[in-house]
This record gives sequence, structure tokens and C-alpha cells, in this order.
Amino acid sequence: MKSREYTMLKDMLENSLLYNLPEVPEKSRTLYDSMVYSLMAGGKRMRGVLCLAAADITGLDYTELLPFACAIEYIQAYSLIHDDLPALDNDDMRRGKPTNHKVFGEDMAILAGDGLLSAAMETMSVFCASFALNEGASREQVNGMLMAQACISSGVGIGGMVAGQVTDVQNAGKDIPGELLDYIHLHKTADFIRASVLAGLFAGCADQKTVEDFESYAVNMGIAFQIADDIADGDQTDECSYVTLHGMEAARSRAAELIETARRAIADYEDKALIYNDILDFLQEQI
Repeated sequence: MKSREYTMLKDMLENSLLYNLPEVPEKSRTLYDSMVYSLMAGGKRMRGVLCLAAADITGLDYTELLPFACAIEYIQAYSLIHDDLPALDNDDMRRGKPTNHKVFGEDMAILAGDGLLSAAMETMSVFCASFALNEGASREQVNGMLMAQACISSGVGIGGMVAGQVTDVQNAGKDIPGELLDYIHLHKTADFIRASVLAGLFAGCADQKTVEDFESYAVNMGIAFQIADDIADGDQTDECSYVTLHGMEAARSRAAELIETARRAIADYEDKALIYNDILDFLQEQI
């Protein structure tokens, strides 16, 4: 993702992450340090940018989506901290730095993940409550903001990302059918991406057709994103992936098909969907 528009939104988001993070009591300073260590460790910020980019579709101001975009990145950081723990993926390094539990210990890493998840919910709740009290806000606008909050919460919850992670953990090291792997990809990866896109649209009161078009984009792009990750890992993994189950060429073919389906879903939006297409271009390069 190298476009000027993507970089602009990524920088805007980066500059807002600590500002929107709820305050941590001084006596619990280690929690704050652990949270910030992983939150500010870099990354593409793709999910938060996907949310912000919805402003180009709905005409909303980017600043009105920043609390949701920040919450999305808090959730992403929490999920990575927990994924790296010995009980899950057991990774010692991430993005060239020691993982959170290697620096702060497993106990603090667990709590930092908990803290970031609760910070996400608090950030969205406080913003929505404040927005609802604004005398100039219409009922439709307030409902849109509340729907955005609900969309993110459910997308990463027990029927979304967590459900996918549970199924992934339970089937680690097993030979599983393609249908179950698709379920894991859909929930573990695509549901969060879908929530990131739709939250921005709901907040901007997008019409039903727009929501449906971008939902199709998000689901197909999300699964393609996971398959591209599988392709990057190749067959050098003990985990079941699209590559280990179907082979490299089939994985590339499936990812390309999903990318094209996602691109067609938003073809009517042209210049308003530049960032969304930028991400598809990036995925195409990866496969």
C-alpha cells in the first residue's frame, strides 16, 4: 500500500492512537508501557485505514471516524499480543522486535491485551455517547454511529474473529477439510476486515446498496489476504493452510479469483474507492 492517499490516512491514524487511548492510572504504569509497546510497533494499519477510507464514500469527515479507526487498531494490537503467547503461536519475535511477553512477561502481556480490547470498547462508547448528546446530531446519524460500534464489537467477538481463532486452535496440527479451513479464514481474518469497512460506512449512513457492495469487497479481500499470508509462508509450516491443503498454484489461483471478485464489487465507485483498490493491488503483488 504505497499510494499517497493511503499514507495520508495511515499517518493521521498513527498520530491519533495515543491521543485516543484511555488514561491508565500511574500505579499501573507497566500496563500502559506494555500496551504502547505493541500498539506503536508499526505495521500497515490496514484495518484502521479501511475504516477511515469510508469517509470518501459517504462524505463524512475523517476525524469523525478516528475513534473507530483507533479502536480497530487497539483490537488488532491486542489480538497480536495474545496470538504470540506460548499457549497459542508461541512467537518470540514480531516485526524484528521481541514479542510482548518476552519483554514484559506472560502475565503482563495477557493483561495488556485485555487492556487494549477494553480500551477499544471504551473509546467507541465514549465517542458514541458524546455524539448522541450533540444537539445537531440527527437520529439517523446517532443510529449510524451506534451501528458502527456494534459492527466492530461483533466482528471481533465470539461469533467473529474469536470464533475463528478457537476453531484454528482446536484443529492445529490436524488434517482438516477445505470447508473448515474456509470457516477459519472467514471468521479469523475476514470478519475483522469486514467490520472495519462496514463500521465506516454505517457511521456515515451509507445506503443499503453501498453497504452490500463493500461487504462483498471486504469478505473476498479478507479471505484473499489470509491466503496471501499462507502463500508467503509457503509449505514451511506445520499448520494447515490453503497452501498445505491445496498446493501453491491452487492457492495463487484462488487468491487471484477473490481479488478480482472484490474489485468488481466496488467497480461503480471509481475515484472514491482508490484506497480499497490500492489494497487489492498490494495483494495481487503478494501472490
